Amino acid sequence: MAQIMRAEQVTPADELRHLLAVVEKRLANARGSGGESARALLMELDRIATLWPELEAHGMDLRPEAGRWATIQQTILHKAHQVLAELKGVGGIENLRRVTHPQGTDAAWWNLDAYARERSRHNARRATLAVVAVIVVGVGLYFLLRFLFPVDPGVQESVRRVAAGEQRVSQGGDFAAALAEFEAAAQATPNDPDVWLRVGVARGQVGNTAGAQEAFDHARALSSSDLHFYRARAAAYLALGLVDPADADLQAALKLKADDAQSWYLLANVLEAR
Repeated sequence: MAQIMRAEQVTPADELRHLLAVVEKRLANARGSGGESARALLMELDRIATLWPELEAHGMDLRPEAGRWATIQQTILHKAHQVLAELKGVGGIENLRRVTHPQGTDAAWWNLDAYARERSRHNARRATLAVVAVIVVGVGLYFLLRFLFPVDPGVQESVRRVAAGEQRVSQGGDFAAALAEFEAAAQATPNDPDVWLRVGVARGQVGNTAGAQEAFDHARALSSSDLHFYRARAAAYLALGLVDPADADLQAALKLKADDAQSWYLLANVLEAR
């Protein structure tokens, strides 16, 4: 009988250790736990905060529990948003404050909502500063690269002209207007074979067969190999919506190198266009 009574006797120290274990479990499963569990969590925190000084006053060594208690207090702050979300099911934290501590308290959870709001503002400021920093660094790198490696104005003009010529064709099929753009691009970058290929394609479409062949010969002379020439001319044909001559050039490229990945990729584009 005496043994049974001793087993059932619960000391304040036993209660503290039990509460620490319960609170740790509740915090680990805070998300989706429900309003009643969140409310019980805060009441248990209150009880621990009450027991702690009482036990210290009676000379109990709480060093083994101190680390757990400190971790719990940090965790409740870290999971503030989760706990507050669950408390909405029982009227929210403001209602809980009125019911449990109508006269006010210095409980650890009393200002949990204020802490969560400040943390959100802090995170928003950090995110804004991070975005600004990325933009500043990006702009700085852009101008630094432009300073260290200035872009050739001729290349810029050529790119603009080629884009304008391709747009002329895609929007209205106007190869004559596109030819004028491509020839201007060729003047800006005379050593670019891709530009001369577009000149040749456009000349051929307006009936200037001799001029087209001259442009193609010039592009071939600038190309690193026949494979590159056929592949690049096929890309030029595709850019201007001419599927059949693109197919013919890719077949010629694959005869030179049957496993050329870029040629097969362009051929897939031809098949898709068809």
